[in-house]
Amino acid sequence: MRRAGAVCGLLAALVVAACQRPDGPARPSTRAPAPAVAAREALARGDCVAAMPLLQAALAAAPHELRLHYELAVCASRVDAREQAIAEFRWVVEHAPVEAEERRIAEAWLREVEALGEPASAPERPGPGGALVTGRALWAEDGQPPRPRARQLLHLVGLPGTPTAGRHEVVRTDERGEFRFTGVPAGPYMLTNRVAGPPTWRVRVEVEAGRETRVELTPANSTRVRDDFPGS
Repeated sequence: MRRAGAVCGLLAALVVAACQRPDGPARPSTRAPAPAVAAREALARGDCVAAMPLLQAALAAAPHELRLHYELAVCASRVDAREQAIAEFRWVVEHAPVEAEERRIAEAWLREVEALGEPASAPERPGPGGALVTGRALWAEDGQPPRPRARQLLHLVGLPGTPTAGRHEVVRTDERGEFRFTGVPAGPYMLTNRVAGPPTWRVRVEVEAGRETRVELTPANSTRVRDDFPGS
């Protein structure tokens, strides 16, 4: 109970820090895009559900913005999107300067979560029959040709009532928009970029044991055109 209380206290401090953090010359990064302004207004109201999709939109335009990753991690921790919070706080630890307050808080949160008995490490490795799910995420804005979605967070979620139920894998695309899930057990999954807020993609993926399944995420199979899990 003492550690659980410590985590709750840390989360409260995280939200206050995220809302009060100045826009000053803290870190080398690109200028945060417009959705970040609305996201921080939502954060100031304590509305992390509204802030998350705005932060994700801002990160799509500025994938190396430290403060955006930090704020998304805070929001994910508040709405119990555990895997996403772990991924974002780890990004902060890996990319923030050693002396950065964001890094200190991210490390503290990860330590507390691990101390509760659930490791913040990679998902369990499956037995024989594990497969690969690979692909690329591309997006186009304002009539422009599709471009890679660098550092896009993707979720591979097992489907209820199937052998994959309860599985939830998380990866980020690289600078070319490429992604790779390894050691995936066979069965059906939902591939999406968001677990909170409207997703850009929500695609059903059938994984075969010991084989590679390639999925291209593009405007052509976005939820504007095709949604394999309407109402989810």
